[in-house]
Amino acid sequence: MLAGKVDKGDKDLIDALVREVKEEIGLMIKKEDCRYFDGYYSRYPEFDYIYHVYHLLLKEKPVINLNLKEHKDMKWITPKDALKLNLIPDEDKCIKWFYNID
Repeated sequence: MLAGKVDKGDKDLIDALVREVKEEIGLMIKKEDCRYFDGYYSRYPEFDYIYHVYHLLLKEKPVINLNLKEHKDMKWITPKDALKLNLIPDEDKCIKWFYNID
């Protein structure tokens, strides 16, 4: 799962998404191919957080050039298998919500 934040140079969320995908896995994506799904809101005592969830349908598995400063490794797995991983807070809830998993 890719994640990131909006930087000062980003015009909007979609600019941040395109930049983060390129930075983290070396994949060039087009803004028009990204579909906004929804935002998932989480509240913590020290901060509020919104996960902006996007959907990008790929016709085939792309070549990934993993940024080793950001990630240790990468593999293609099912959403249910992703739930078995050590995820960032509430990422499991986002996966269940997006894929409608109970």
